[in-house]
Amino acid sequence: DDTLAAHDVDSALEAAERDLLRVAGFETEDERLAVALEDFDLLQDFSAPEIAALRVHLAPVELKAGETIVANGDAADRFYFLERGSVEVRIATEDKDDWVRLGTIDAGNVFGEVAVFGGGKRTADVVARTAVTLLSLPLAHLHILFEREPVLHSRLLVAVGSNLAERLRRANTEIRALAS
Repeated sequence: DDTLAAHDVDSALEAAERDLLRVAGFETEDERLAVALEDFDLLQDFSAPEIAALRVHLAPVELKAGETIVANGDAADRFYFLERGSVEVRIATEDKDDWVRLGTIDAGNVFGEVAVFGGGKRTADVVARTAVTLLSLPLAHLHILFEREPVLHSRLLVAVGSNLAERLRRANTEIRALAS
């Protein structure tokens, strides 16, 4: 069939890139070791005791490649620290028969954090591209953190907000480049 869906072409190009990197002797994202919580860029300015206090509120989640972590329309009740593997962010097409990949998130990053600020419903699907290890922070635990560790809570929200602002800056740069 000469007509491939956009995500098929995109996935094929990404697989070809990974194969070329592997042949050239470079490590690909699928081969990276897990990123420890204390090594996340988001938490770079956090002390060991702060990370230990945060870890108490995180629940480990292990998923296989292809499993859905977040589905469009789900309640936005937690966000995730991706310790190992990579995930794909997707949205359904208008006819709901297909999807478009918005991006890939690799180990050492967070996702679903818009839930911290906006609540409501999820606006995209997030699917494991590889086997993944996640640490889930339910919003209920974020509220407990606010009550028990208000300084840590505040620092975490500032870090998440800064991370979101940086991603928005990058998206704006990409949109400007595409528009010109």
